[in-house]
Amino acid sequence: MNSDEIEIIEGYRAAVVKTFAEVYAAEAGRFPDGQRLLRRFNEVVEHAMAGSPLSATSEAHNEMCVARALLLNTKPRLSSLAYEPAVPGCAKTIDFCAVSTEGPRMYVDVKTISPVPTDRWKQFEEAQREKWFPDNVHVGLFEDWMGGETWHGWIAGRGRMLEYALELEKKIRESGLNARTDTSISLPYAELGFTGTRASSRILLISIGGGSTAPMIPSPRWKHISLTNGRSSWSGQ
Repeated sequence: MNSDEIEIIEGYRAAVVKTFAEVYAAEAGRFPDGQRLLRRFNEVVEHAMAGSPLSATSEAHNEMCVARALLLNTKPRLSSLAYEPAVPGCAKTIDFCAVSTEGPRMYVDVKTISPVPTDRWKQFEEAQREKWFPDNVHVGLFEDWMGGETWHGWIAGRGRMLEYALELEKKIRESGLNARTDTSISLPYAELGFTGTRASSRILLISIGGGSTAPMIPSPRWKHISLTNGRSSWSGQ
């Protein structure tokens, strides 16, 4: 990493730390783990500048974004937020446990999806030949306009979503949380991909089982899936 790249990353780190340090300091009573989350971000930035993958930086940043959104939420307002608590009933942890002033709690596992750009144009052509899409669906991708990379982002991103959802479902079953009516479990994704020559991102929030499935994580660009008693519903943008 050259000096210009290091300068850019240092500027990025300073802006991120300033933004979140202020929020976490103001909310130290409800979120005593804020400083630990900031230390983790600083550690992964140091590792990135030493040659480690930059993806870990995005993962730490996204965790801080979700923590901030939870703390700023007012409906319901949280009475406490814990970072990486142990999951009751099993020897595993989860990213956050949020307890609302109204009583219910929500466990939150944050996942970052950032497919490595790969040209999979041949697979897209195969999908068209084998009619993977319904007759009323037209997918407008063009090979010269990063169509293969865009297709890979769609396929790889959704594959990782499924993998993470199954991992979380297993954790829920092992802990017995699926039988509790006062608890919900959410899986927010920060999905990074490519559209043409531009990077794009969106938030997907999945709530699984438990009591209220109303999302505690407000975002101008989120989709919300509720999975309760085998039934699913969508809301958001």
